[in-house]
Amino acid sequence: MKANKIIELFNNSTLLRTTIKNASHVILRFVLGFLNIKILAAFIGPQGMAMIGQFQNFLQLGTNISSLGFNNGIVKYLSQYKNSPNKQHIIVSTSFLLISVFAFIIGVIVFLFSNYFSIYIFNTTQYAFLVRFSGVYFFSSSIVLFYMSLLNGKQKLSTFIKINILLSISGFTITALAVYFYKLRGVLWAQILLSLIAFIPAIYVLVRYFNNRKYVFSLVAIKNLGSYSLMALVSGILGPLTFFIIRKIIANNISWDMAGVWEGMNKVSINYIALITMSFSYYFLPTFSKLQSYSAINREIVKSYKILIVVLIIGGLSIYYCRNIIIRLLFAVEFKAMEDLFFWQIIGDFFKILSWVIGYLFIAKEKVQVYIFTEITSVVLQIALATVLIRLGTNITLYYGIENIAYFILMFFCYYKIFQK
Repeated sequence: MKANKIIELFNNSTLLRTTIKNASHVILRFVLGFLNIKILAAFIGPQGMAMIGQFQNFLQLGTNISSLGFNNGIVKYLSQYKNSPNKQHIIVSTSFLLISVFAFIIGVIVFLFSNYFSIYIFNTTQYAFLVRFSGVYFFSSSIVLFYMSLLNGKQKLSTFIKINILLSISGFTITALAVYFYKLRGVLWAQILLSLIAFIPAIYVLVRYFNNRKYVFSLVAIKNLGSYSLMALVSGILGPLTFFIIRKIIANNISWDMAGVWEGMNKVSINYIALITMSFSYYFLPTFSKLQSYSAINREIVKSYKILIVVLIIGGLSIYYCRNIIIRLLFAVEFKAMEDLFFWQIIGDFFKILSWVIGYLFIAKEKVQVYIFTEITSVVLQIALATVLIRLGTNITLYYGIENIAYFILMFFCYYKIFQK
């Protein structure tokens, strides 16, 4: 593609303009994310990194269940009902009541069975007290996610960005202080504390909102949100569980240190993906919700792919050829084995991001069955490949690259078959 064509493509891209508006937060989160990796690698090493990964996945799992998977549905319907404040309020009120009650119930369950969860996460009961307080995290983070969904659905980008910047800065600061003074245990407790920082302003705004309005509980709203809930819960539950299982596969077949190296590779990947996809939910959900014809949807996907493929090729090659520099800058000598993991990780990231575009289309158009089918297929394939290939002694990210190639093919096939009609 000629240079002037690429420049014209970028200038005409709404996705890119949305990302540029969000650039301050994207860059800040990207930088702080990598600084956070460096601090954790220096103070707690590969094994500590693996344990943090276990706990973070547990917190993600609990939060995803507590929030009932309503977030994408809230964004969708607030965008769709932008000219109807009454309908918007019904969605807001119903989802807020359900999330609050359900998050409280999940918190109580975790509190009562904290010993069991501690053994499952850490293989010991010595962290049971920490696990008990995870219920506080589930409730507060669910409310924060709900509030962020309101901002997203009402397309208040400026406030959305400011809050994310505050969360990024406070999260980095607290984590850095915690690991410096209290090492691994401090980082684990910091995860819970972080949720309270965003919870206080979020609940303040929500209380003010409901002070002037009546609570409304609508079965119709639940039905509308239900399809989004099911889709989000499937991915929200299967995602963290997959990381749990694969991390243990690596630890049992190689070592916990190697599981920590794999976790470090994932953290690099997560920050890289976040840099590329930061505006996906803000842009694709409202955009795909408005498009009705196959030709319009297809044009949007092709236009987005043209931008993403260029960005991903440049970003992927840059990361791969700078991998030794990245390891030296971000990690410690114990993470040297990560050098061999970059190739298949970058390949997997490339196809995962392209697949996510179609995934957002399935969510926006409420293609519940196909979305669940593709998610379950992806997880089963990923765990099966990891189990077989890691036990055979292959590169521990080979399964990830192969699975995401297959996942993209499956997603594109489903898209073509469904929307061509």
